[in-house]
Amino acid sequence: MRGPVHALLDDLFFRSRIEATAAAVGVRLLVSRTPEELREAIEAEGGEGVLVDLGMGTDEAVAAIGALKRGPRTSIVVA
Repeated sequence: MRGPVHALLDDLFFRSRIEATAAAVGVRLLVSRTPEELREAIEAEGGEGVLVDLGMGTDEAVAAIGALKRGPRTSIVVA
């Protein structure tokens, strides 16, 4: 079984579209609203990749991507 895909986003409209797409293709999606929540979810669940919503604020999104790339497991990141 493959690990989940994580998403870092806080836009509820965008979230519902991403969740519907993930469900349609059979991908388990875990959504986090903060970079800290995302880090904890990745540590607990592992994962296949991360989607980052750049609309949440460029500084916060860039910081989250940088933290992901410096982490112990490098994830595929799509922003």
